[in-house]
Amino acid sequence: MHGRMPGFTLVEVLVALAIVAIGMAALLGALSSSASATSHLRDRTFAEWIALNHLSETRLRARPPEKGRTTGKLDFAGRTWQWQQLVEPMQIEGVLRVEVSARPASPETRTGENDGAWTATVSGTYGAALAPPSGAEPDWDGNQGALQQNPPAEPAASAASVPDAPAP
Repeated sequence: MHGRMPGFTLVEVLVALAIVAIGMAALLGALSSSASATSHLRDRTFAEWIALNHLSETRLRARPPEKGRTTGKLDFAGRTWQWQQLVEPMQIEGVLRVEVSARPASPETRTGENDGAWTATVSGTYGAALAPPSGAEPDWDGNQGALQQNPPAEPAASAASVPDAPAP
């Protein structure tokens, strides 16, 4: 008499293998999606840095930016990036709206193109009307790092105001 031998049948093994394969495919899809999202976030962060840096450079220049659209390319983080600056007057006289956009440069995009597919866009203002109130100057040496209006002078120490120290 032959008894049943312990083990799995071929059908059971194939079903288990199919379940493992489906699970692995789902896991690989999730990993691929995560890697793509990480790449997009990296590009967006770099594009925001580039746009913010360009906006800061524009604000620090001695003369106001030219109105209209200007474009350019630069190398950052081992890649070539494309930027675009749009300067428009605002309703307040002497104040300009500055909008800077950035994206990774590719062979398909020319520098002057405006197809709306920018990775990051930041905006700010430029103008003499935005200067701090008269008499206020930045406190570059202080710990506050804020504008101060005529900071108070420190009182001079006099011999009468210093308490005697106890003897050891």
